[in-house]
Amino acid sequence: MFCKEEIDIIENSISLLNTSIEFEEIIDSYLSGVSTDEEIKGDDRLSYRKRKLDQLQYRFKKIYNLDILCPENGCSVLNVKCSSNLRVKMYLHRFLSFKNSTGGGNANADGSAELFEDISANAVKNYLGDGSKSIMVGEGRANLTETRLKQISKEIHENTGLYDNLPNQAKDDGVDFIVYKPIDERNVGNLVILGQACIGKNFRLKKSIRQRWQNEYITYAVKPPTTLLSIVCFLEADELKKVHSDFDNSIVFDKGRIMKYYNTNDKDLNSRIINFVNENINDD
Repeated sequence: MFCKEEIDIIENSISLLNTSIEFEEIIDSYLSGVSTDEEIKGDDRLSYRKRKLDQLQYRFKKIYNLDILCPENGCSVLNVKCSSNLRVKMYLHRFLSFKNSTGGGNANADGSAELFEDISANAVKNYLGDGSKSIMVGEGRANLTETRLKQISKEIHENTGLYDNLPNQAKDDGVDFIVYKPIDERNVGNLVILGQACIGKNFRLKKSIRQRWQNEYITYAVKPPTTLLSIVCFLEADELKKVHSDFDNSIVFDKGRIMKYYNTNDKDLNSRIINFVNENINDD
């Protein structure tokens, strides 16, 4: 299980697809699963619930950029504000919360690994803005070959590199997707991001992007390209800073950044997220 902090466990148990959320029941259910009430840290339960609700409101309003939780009756009931353009992000939140809680077991078989790669590429592409494009390299795609690498180099308008160290039967050699953005029509010195999506195991065990992608396979006009790690967890600022450092100062797209930057205009991807949640997640 990825999530360990109490606020993560509480958030992951919330389904925004419900129009009304019994927050008091969720808190009491969480507290019943711990050995004592030490988690309350000296507060009475009402104060504890209010504190957790404030944390959730901060995440949804300030980080996710979604003002959808409306507390009533003090803080015992949450009413979910909803509109058609927010509906997809509610399904996205349910998907990310579910994978954060359950981990990546069976992720290749049920399609969630490939789905998360596509979600991650969508968010990163939207972050870079108009004109950015993505190339999917990882789960469910063809193994790396010289031909495939030459195609990628041509597509991102960079020169081909060296293939002396190309592994046999390499699926992706540590890169799941590439997002790039031409700076102008000259196609020189483009913005290039090499991304990994971590859904299948604890992200702290994930290795940084393979150096071959940065130094051998493609000859970049401007070196090095930016590396990126996307994860289903929400990271507080101090933890986010540590992960940036551990992964050689790569960009990290956690649950918060994916929620904020996911572009709901991709109707096919929206449908895949909705279908996965409806078919695989039982909130009863």
